[in-house]
Amino acid sequence: MSTKAQYIQLLEEQISDLESDQFDLDAWKGATLSILQRIFGAYDEKVRLVKNIRVEFGSWSLRDARGNSDPVASARMQGKSILQSAIRELRIFEPAEEAPAQKIPLAWQHILSAEQYASLQAALQKEDATRKEGLKALFDSIDKGVLSQLLTSSLLPA
Repeated sequence: MSTKAQYIQLLEEQISDLESDQFDLDAWKGATLSILQRIFGAYDEKVRLVKNIRVEFGSWSLRDARGNSDPVASARMQGKSILQSAIRELRIFEPAEEAPAQKIPLAWQHILSAEQYASLQAALQKEDATRKEGLKALFDSIDKGVLSQLLTSSLLPA
């Protein structure tokens, strides 16, 4: 079985877990986040969406867009939708680890200037020997405060 097929199988199992009578949202989110981060990377939008799934009991959130008044059912629906989207993406595209430019943390786009971010993307597209030189030149040109922000955002993902 290919890696892509294994990833799809894992995601389908997570969808099945949503229907369990013993469903625990926090446990499900932990397992799902681990799988999504392995497949797509820690900074993928699907990871953020799963992190933000909550069971809301406040009066303003008692009904979801479909009129459901069960907050757990709403959380399950959100999870299922995210995972179905991830499966469709896997069937069409390769996982993120196949493309080096996608390994740049999303937060870096907001920390670096547009020119620095473009230079980073260009450096990562180069062959191994010139990639290291390009990255060293870029990081040497960046202010220490900005480098500190980059490191912090890499070690403490959102």
